[in-house]
Formats: sequence, structure tokens, C-alpha cells
Amino acid sequence: CGGLYFKILPKGFLPDKFNGESEYKVMFGPDICGGNKLHFIINYKGKNVQWKKETSTSIDTSAKTTFYTLILRKDLTYSIKLDDKEVSTGKITDDVELLAPKKIADPKAVKPDDWAEEKMMKDVNDKKPEDWDKEPATITDPKAVKPEDWDDEEDGMWEAPVIENVACKKIGCGEWKPRMIANPKYKGKWVAPKIANPEYKGEWSPKQIENPNYYE
Repeated sequence: CGGLYFKILPKGFLPDKFNGESEYKVMFGPDICGGNKLHFIINYKGKNVQWKKETSTSIDTSAKTTFYTLILRKDLTYSIKLDDKEVSTGKITDDVELLAPKKIADPKAVKPDDWAEEKMMKDVNDKKPEDWDKEPATITDPKAVKPEDWDDEEDGMWEAPVIENVACKKIGCGEWKPRMIANPKYKGKWVAPKIANPEYKGEWSPKQIENPNYYE
């Protein structure tokens, strides 16, 4: 188990003070301790932000050498390659949540009391059969025979194995549970409605300045 990722460290870091909690700017590479995950993390304003996408290419944990490549471009796009084959590409601002999202879940929204998330429900009309549990769920195997080489002094008192009672298949035994039916009030998993994010500032772009090489 181990991590094979690299970290781009900030200016002025102290090598003798470096540890797992030290600040970094970018972290990239495979981590076979975290479920064979490929890390791509950017430190933005002091917060480590994880890549939202997952590559479909599994991490190779064999002895074979694998070459991992991360390309970061000035136009805020990126590419990830495994053995020089591109496995993921996109825009950093889309796939790494550096900026506040345009929409957020309404923190004041409350799930309605009558909202049913359970797809199946117990049938309230289902009744336990009268002959249920008249037989034990398990019985001693009547066909079992004590082995000839069994020694009670050395092996302990011999007991026939316990098997499932075949009579239970007809009348039912053990804990009774009502059958499950489709819930007529099922609406699926409740999700809070989205509202405009007051912290959203739009897509970042560099400040525009006068071009010193412009001529009318």
C-alpha cells in the first residue's frame, strides 16, 4: 500500500519540515491505498480541491511500469494521460470546483412530510398464516450416522448435524415478515431545489488593460 503521486510545493517550503500535512499547490498521481484512485488536487486559496471526474482506466498495481502525465494549460484546460494515451480532458473550472457554483441547494428547503422515498413497502393486508411456525425451522438430520472412528473421550460427545426442516417449505417457519409491495406514494429520493448562489461570481477572466501595441 502506498501513494505514488507527486506534489508541486510552494515557494519557500522547508525540506526538513516537510510532512503529509505540508501545503502544496498541485498533487497528481495514483494512490493504491485509496481504492486505486488517481489523485488530481489543486490548492486554491488555502483549500485542497479534488478533481470531480474519475478516469475509467484502472490503476495498474502490477510490476509493469506506468507513465502518468498531467498537462495544465494557460487557457485553464487540462489533460491526463496514461502511457501517453489521453484518458481525460476538460476545463479545470468545470472539473475542479475552484469557483463557487452558479446554483446551490436551497438551505431553507425542507422535505415534505408526505414525501415517500421508499420504493417498496410492507403489505398491510398480508396476514401471518395460521399454521406458520408449527414446525421448527431446523431439525437434527435423521440420516446422520456417528462415524465409526469417533472417540467421545477425545472428540467430545457426538451430535448429529442440524439441517433445514423441509416441512417449512410448505407451512413456513422462523420469523414471519409481510410481503413487500410497490409503494403507491413513492416519489424517489428528495432533492432540495436549486437557488442562485449569492457567492457566485461567474467564470473568471483576466482583467482587460490597454494594449500598448495597439495603433489606430
